[in-house]
Amino acid sequence: MSRDEDDREEDRLSRLLRTWDPPAIPDSLDDRVLQSYRRLVSSPLPPLWQRIFSARIQVRLPLAAAVILLLVFSVGLALRRPAAGAAATTPSQIAPVQAAQKADPPLVSETSLAGFEPVDELQVTVMGGQEP
Repeated sequence: MSRDEDDREEDRLSRLLRTWDPPAIPDSLDDRVLQSYRRLVSSPLPPLWQRIFSARIQVRLPLAAAVILLLVFSVGLALRRPAAGAAATTPSQIAPVQAAQKADPPLVSETSLAGFEPVDELQVTVMGGQEP
């Protein structure tokens, strides 16, 4: 379509629109709209406990499945029994080790940096390893 044709079509539609009379608005329309608004606004909210227990939380299926698998796996680890062939550690086996650790005197009793002087030059020696 050319620009002239568009202008003519627009003029024709404008004349048609000026001659058109919209339908009359019913008198009951205002009352119906007002009643609907009041019904929506004035309806009391349910009690808080009812809203909490009827609330929905939507979780994607893969996330829910991952959480359930994690829970099942951790419960299984918590409830598993040691293997029959595994050596059980008794308190009598642990006691000598703990006693030996308590009997060893500390290697360093106190530390102090008094009189510390850093080196002037650092010398690094790289030693080659044996090749197989």
